[in-house]
Amino acid sequence: ATEEIWFPTQRTSFHESPALRRAASEALARAGTTQGELEALDLYSCFPVAVEMACDMLGLSEEDPRGFTVTGGLPYAGGPGNNYTLHAVAAMAERLRELPGRQGLVTGNGWYLTKHSAAVLASAPRREAAAKEPFAPTSESLPPKSAAQPVELVEAAFGPATVDTYTVTYDREGAPERGIVVGHLEDGRRFLAHTPGERALLEDFAASEGVGRKGTVSHKDGKNLFAPA
Repeated sequence: ATEEIWFPTQRTSFHESPALRRAASEALARAGTTQGELEALDLYSCFPVAVEMACDMLGLSEEDPRGFTVTGGLPYAGGPGNNYTLHAVAAMAERLRELPGRQGLVTGNGWYLTKHSAAVLASAPRREAAAKEPFAPTSESLPPKSAAQPVELVEAAFGPATVDTYTVTYDREGAPERGIVVGHLEDGRRFLAHTPGERALLEDFAASEGVGRKGTVSHKDGKNLFAPA
C-alpha cells in the first residue's frame, strides 16, 4: 500500500498518481510478472477518473480488450461501506480458478486517490526468481508515503497566476454558475479561487482548455478571485 500527499490541493501534479504507479509496479515485480501477462484486471472504479488514472499509471490502453473489472465495477456494487475491493478479490479468485497458471491484478484506493493498494492473484505459485524476494515490502523498497513535498498553500493570494486545474459548476437550470480554480503564483505557491461570474467567461472555461491559462488573482472579503488575462 502507498499514499499520496494527503491534501489534494497540495499535490505537485493533478494528472498522475505516483503512489498508484508504485503500488502496482511493486505488486507486479514481486509476482514476477508484467501487466501484459495478466489475464484479468479489476481497477478500483469509484469514479471514471480512478480507472483512467490507473490506466495511465499502468501503461494500459483505455481500449484494452481484457476490460477493467471482473465484478461489473464499483458503481453497481452498492453504497458506502460496500467492501467492494474484497468482492473484487473474491471475483478474481473465482475467475482464476477456471484458468490454471493465469494471473490477475486487483487495485484499491481511498479518499481522493490518496491511499492505494495493489495485489496480484494467481492460480499457481510465484515464479522462482520472484519467490526468492521477501514478500512483505520494506520501507526502503516501497516508501508508503509520497517522497514529494507538499506545495505550500496560501490563503490570501495576490498577483500574476496560472491555472493548474479547474472546474465549472452549474445551477439547477443547467446554466454555468461559478468557476473554481486551483492555481499557482509566480513563486510556486498554490491558491484556490473563484472566477468572475460572467456567463461568457464561464462558458469559455467550460468549452476550451483552461489548464495553463494566465491571469491575475486578488483577495477580497475573505475570498480569492482569479481573473483570466
